[in-house]
Amino acid sequence: MALSQPMTKRDGTITIKDATSSPISCTVQYEDGTMSIEGLTKGGFADLSFKDRGVTYSLRDGDDHEVTFSFDAHLLEITDASRKTISDAFLKTGAFSAGVSTWGTNTSDRWAVTVTFAIEGTDRGGDDEVITMLYCSGEVSWAEGEPSKISIKGKAYPKDSTLAVTYA
Repeated sequence: MALSQPMTKRDGTITIKDATSSPISCTVQYEDGTMSIEGLTKGGFADLSFKDRGVTYSLRDGDDHEVTFSFDAHLLEITDASRKTISDAFLKTGAFSAGVSTWGTNTSDRWAVTVTFAIEGTDRGGDDEVITMLYCSGEVSWAEGEPSKISIKGKAYPKDSTLAVTYA
């Protein structure tokens, strides 16, 4: 049965967490519904095409494919030692400074966090849905304004046999 109501920005929640046994977690507050996930492919692979004199004769699964994501929120704080901020989650500062990367515990590995996008569905006649990106690295931007804004632009990476993005 088709859902009777379309999904809107009020249905989504963005959460960022690290890999400690009791995860350090930050739920994004005061965002305008700008979550964007781009570059999803079947099986998480890039296309690999083969050509004979410019004519494609075969299309295969190529390398693992990264997925890009972005979102904006109203800027509340840049960093804090106890309150979990969006900046701290992606920069491994403040309350996240003792965090554990989702990529692994080697200090030479890139800092990565899990970003979860939960979508309320039961109010619309369906099921709740969750989009999980386990290994995310992101760039943080701040902009002064009414209100001031924080913007995150990042990539979700596949690792071993785990896709960059999973759905439930």
